[in-house]
Amino acid sequence: MTTPTASTRAWRISILGTVLVALILTMVHMGVSGAIVNTASALVMIVLPWALDPREPGPRFTLRLRQDLGLLFLCWVVIFPPFVLGFHGWHQFVTTPAPSPVFSVDRIKQFNPDLALHGWQPLTTRTSKTEEVRVWDGGKNLFVYKPSSSGTAELGLSIDAPSPLEDRLKYYVVKDPKTFLPQPIPKPPIETIALKPGDAYLIDVQGLSSLRLENQGSESIVIQSGLKSWPLKAGESKEVPRDLWWIPLFLIVHILAVALPEEYFFRGFIQKKLTPHLGTIRVPGIRLEFSWAVVVAAGLFALVHLATIPSPTRLSVFFAGILFGILYERTDSLTVPILLHATSNLLLSLCQGIWFG
Repeated sequence: MTTPTASTRAWRISILGTVLVALILTMVHMGVSGAIVNTASALVMIVLPWALDPREPGPRFTLRLRQDLGLLFLCWVVIFPPFVLGFHGWHQFVTTPAPSPVFSVDRIKQFNPDLALHGWQPLTTRTSKTEEVRVWDGGKNLFVYKPSSSGTAELGLSIDAPSPLEDRLKYYVVKDPKTFLPQPIPKPPIETIALKPGDAYLIDVQGLSSLRLENQGSESIVIQSGLKSWPLKAGESKEVPRDLWWIPLFLIVHILAVALPEEYFFRGFIQKKLTPHLGTIRVPGIRLEFSWAVVVAAGLFALVHLATIPSPTRLSVFFAGILFGILYERTDSLTVPILLHATSNLLLSLCQGIWFG
C-alpha cells in the first residue's frame, strides 16, 4: 500500500517532467532549428528521470534475443496489417482527392534524412547568414529556398532523372508560408539560377536519382538542410542522392534518438513511477489486464506530440502508447517497445511514400 505523500510525489514528478519536455518541443515554433529542439528533447527525456528521482531513475534494458525477436515478429504480424488498412481507410475518408497506393521502389526512395524538416520552419526561421541557401525534402518536391533575410546566390542545378530539369521546375517568390507567387521559369538550358531573397524553386522528384548543387557565384555559400550545413566555396558542388539508404539510417536514428528516449521517459520512468499508485484494467473476453499507469503514460505521450504539430491526428499515438506500455509491463524491459516504436515509425514513413509519393 502506498502513502498519499508517495502518490502525490509520483504524480507531481510525472506531470512536471511532461510539461518540461513539451515546453522544449514548442521551441520549434519560435524559430529554433528542429534538429536542435529534437536533440535537446531527447537528452532531456534521458536526463530528467535522474534529476527528478535519482534514487530510481529508470528501467532495465535486457536482450533475450530469441524471446524478444519472437515477440517483435508477432507484433508485426498482428498489428502492422490492420495499421496499413487503417491508414488507407482514414485517408480515403478525410483526404481530398483520396490517394491511391502505388507500390513502386521510386515511391519509397527518399533523400538523406538530413533534408527532413518540420512544417513551415524553413520558410519562417530568420537567419543572419547572408550566404545561406536552404534545401529540404517536401515529399513530392525538393525545395530550394533563399531566406528573405539573406543575400543573393548563383546556384547551378543538375539532376540524374529521365526528364530534363526545366520540365520538373517551379519557381515562386515567397511572401509568407501561405503565399507563393508563381514566376516564369528561366529559359532552358538552366545552368545557373540567380537566387534572390525570398526565391523558392520546387523540383519534382519523381524518377529522380540525385541532385547536384553547385556554387557558380564568386562568393562562398552555405547549403543548410534539416540537420547539417555544407559550406561551398566558389566552384564547389554538393550531390544529394535519392535512394533507399534512408531506411537503415531512419531506423538507427529512430531507435537511438526517438524511440529510446521516449520509451525511457514515458514507459520506463512515468509509467513505472505511477504503477504502484494506480489500479488495474481488466479487458473482458480476452483475459487482458494492465495498470492504469499504462493509460496515463500513453495519454501524456500523446499530448506531448501536440507540441510540435498541434493537430488532433497526432493524438492517435495514444493507442501506440498503450501497446508499448503493455509490452513494457509484461516483459519488464524496454527492448521490444523501443524496437516496435522505431519500426512503426518506419512503416508510417513507407505508407506515406506509397500513398502520397
